[in-house]
Amino acid sequence: MISILVPTHNRHRYLGRVIKYYTSQNLQLIIVDSSSSPYIVEDSTNDFVYLHYPNCPFSDKILKASSYIQHQLVALCADDDFFYHSALNKAIKVMNNNENIVLFTGEYEFFNVLQPN
Repeated sequence: MISILVPTHNRHRYLGRVIKYYTSQNLQLIIVDSSSSPYIVEDSTNDFVYLHYPNCPFSDKILKASSYIQHQLVALCADDDFFYHSALNKAIKVMNNNENIVLFTGEYEFFNVLQPN
């Protein structure tokens, strides 16, 4: 398995879909939030951790969250991004079979919504 670490700050509008997307998979999700007010978590599972450290600098936030990581493999993901299930599974398989590989990176896709004239 893998732990997904999602840092966020004043972007609660993205967290509902992040939680829904990642908690449907066999992984650990850790959201570490430095917003002034906490996000209200409606659903939680054993593999989902929400941490709130108001106004905490990014590096400190990541270090604090690292103590909650339960798996050898960790992915750092922005709060408005997603990893494809298939890409995560491929990375996990390759890294589990080759201890010399310590980092994966990939391509990204994005969409622009065009407004009619």
